[in-house]
Amino acid sequence: MFIRALFAWLLVATLAPVANAQAACWIERERPTTADQLPIADKRVAGMRAAAQAINAILKRNTALQGLPDVRLRSTWQVTGHPRTMPMPYGVHLILWAHPRRVWGPGECDVIPQADRIDPNAAIVVQANSVHSTLVQQNSYVRDEQIEAFIQPEEIGKVGKYTVYRGQSIVLTFDGRLPWVPLTTDEYLAFEERRLTRVMAETDKNISDAKTRAGQFDESGPRQVYESMKKTNPAEAETFWAMIQDVKAQAAKDAASAAKAPPAVNPYVKQLADLRELRAALTPAQLQGQAREGYTSKTPIRPVDTLPRLVKMDPAFPWDRANPNRIRMMEVHFSGAGAPYDAMMRQAVETLDWTAIEALMR
Repeated sequence: MFIRALFAWLLVATLAPVANAQAACWIERERPTTADQLPIADKRVAGMRAAAQAINAILKRNTALQGLPDVRLRSTWQVTGHPRTMPMPYGVHLILWAHPRRVWGPGECDVIPQADRIDPNAAIVVQANSVHSTLVQQNSYVRDEQIEAFIQPEEIGKVGKYTVYRGQSIVLTFDGRLPWVPLTTDEYLAFEERRLTRVMAETDKNISDAKTRAGQFDESGPRQVYESMKKTNPAEAETFWAMIQDVKAQAAKDAASAAKAPPAVNPYVKQLADLRELRAALTPAQLQGQAREGYTSKTPIRPVDTLPRLVKMDPAFPWDRANPNRIRMMEVHFSGAGAPYDAMMRQAVETLDWTAIEALMR
């Protein structure tokens, strides 16, 4: 009897760490309203809500995700987009976080309210009808009221047939095309000309204002202080006023120096001239080639072929604007915080039911 009891105890002791290492639970959290403030049960978003639930189900049945050690999984999703006011369909933003022990709640399947303030051990973010996370992995300043451009996403590997971009993102579309296209050199140089014209005018104004202000001194304010001080402390008032006279004399010297100084040079004048010279020298074919951020003169800061390529969202991408619940594009981002989570998240993504994911875009 003793031996049998001892064996049972040893078996429990052996298995307990394994059981404890598995994901204790999977918490599901659906946002009660859409990004444009519709109730999630509104029939106008029924299709996108069903897609969000389907995405969650696809993740939930992935064995590698369920096997992440020492975490509690929580998936949170919301229907995004504003098709009632903008010509774009609804989307989905789903975040799956593998929460570490320090944010677990007291129950067997909960986390503390502040759990989102602590980085997860692993995560998957799925976005439908958006590719923003992939496009902003590297910063680009090329945006104004006429155009928004991005540095072309860097390809860092493959998961099956899918390209993995910098930031560990996979981009899918309903027909396999990328949702972005090259920004032409002509478009980029036009943007730069607008930008330089604007900052050149601002700099001219700043130079003019500085020249006007040079040596100016308005003593009306200090005089009011002086008159007030005389009523309570005449000696201190006279000391203050002597200091003000010194400041006034220095302002006069500054004005004289400014009058003799050579005119301030606006550096943007040359930059704009260099840009226009480059543009005039390029052939029509070169102007239609893909833009390189920083290629704005015949002598760029680095060799042209080392400058980052620029892209923009494809203006001809066939969104189904007649059906705002139809998914045409998806982005899957995955990450792991070191061993073993980075390798396990790679395995999770490699074993996702991609056929089911692609079916959501049909």
